Amino acid sequence: MLAAGPSAAEGLSTGGQRCANAILDLELPGGQPVDTAVWGDEAQVRLSRDTVFLHRFPQGWLVRGAGCTAQGELPYRCEVTT
Repeated sequence: MLAAGPSAAEGLSTGGQRCANAILDLELPGGQPVDTAVWGDEAQVRLSRDTVFLHRFPQGWLVRGAGCTAQGELPYRCEVTT
């Protein structure tokens, strides 16, 4: 998943759920979602086999980094960044 356009963001907001809650119900290639955190226009989704970072642009939430692993006190290292 490299980017999620406006239609994906709209799909996540259906049923009265917020994006941070709705994404936990998706079947994603990085495994099952285990946690989400949102800070204003930035978000982190931790999956069982991946961590993904998103940013809210005018057109919706888009992936900014995927294949990310924690580096202790340093920032996450991501294999895919935009």
